[in-house]
Amino acid sequence: ANALGLGKSTGNGGYKISRVIGKALLNESAIAADEVYVEQLINFTIEMGGIEYASKKMKEFEQEGIKCLDSIPDSEAKKALLMLLNYTRVREY
Repeated sequence: ANALGLGKSTGNGGYKISRVIGKALLNESAIAADEVYVEQLINFTIEMGGIEYASKKMKEFEQEGIKCLDSIPDSEAKKALLMLLNYTRVREY
């Protein structure tokens, strides 16, 4: 649940999180074939702020990566790593 940014919502949504995520963990292959359930899981993740949380965390990781690369002299490898950082943040599914 934490990977979806849902772990922070343990109050009223705790039971719902357990039920929704528990089903996913117990029967992954059945869920892949259940488009309605997948849609419900996506909507639940959005409602609980999971997408916003993941986006915020990715921006933080990107900034941390850029800081790490600041100490490395400019090169094609550094340029490629910076492009990869950007790609992982802006890509769409």
